[in-house]
Amino acid sequence: MGMHRTALAAALLWTVPAAAQEQAEIRTYNIHHALFGDIGRLSDEITQDGHDTRIVTRADVKVDLFGITLHHVRAEWSETWLGGMLRVFRATTTRNGSTESISGRHENGKFIVRAGGREFDVPADIHPVHPWSLQFVRAATLMSPESGEIFPANIADKGDKSIRIGGVSRHVRHYVVWSDTTNHLYFDDEGTLLLAQYRDITGNVSFTLQSADEQHVASAR
Repeated sequence: MGMHRTALAAALLWTVPAAAQEQAEIRTYNIHHALFGDIGRLSDEITQDGHDTRIVTRADVKVDLFGITLHHVRAEWSETWLGGMLRVFRATTTRNGSTESISGRHENGKFIVRAGGREFDVPADIHPVHPWSLQFVRAATLMSPESGEIFPANIADKGDKSIRIGGVSRHVRHYVVWSDTTNHLYFDDEGTLLLAQYRDITGNVSFTLQSADEQHVASAR
């Protein structure tokens, strides 16, 4: 019995410090459409482990009208970052029954992407179109996590402002990103995305970070 206790104590000495290094955070965003109301959620599970950052994103968006599903998207993306560089990327997105998968890895000073049956090189400082941190607004080249399309970043810093989010006045930094739509991003002083907004042909869409209480209520449903 004494030997087993010693072995257990040794195992704890080795595993506890490693576990303590990991810091996980889950951010959940409510997705709201001006015409169709609440249409889904997107969550980011962000894990810091030393210099590594891992992000797992899950999204489920469904637009119904009179009991008929007009649009349904499910997605799971994963990113691994090291020293501000994307090292590994994997994404699977199912849109109205059609599934697209994309993968990529950093290798020999470049990033290699596999998408649509092709493999091609892109700049090593590539950033998926996923503003999980302020690093996104400094990107020079962007990649669609749904299609693998690569395009130059067109991002403008609109400065500090105060806006109401969830009925509360918040001090934010406002950025505008131009792609196929005009996207407005609002980050807090800690660099956390609080609100994202864009408009397409169907109307305005917003992604609003839920509070800890809202996340607890949502997870209990």
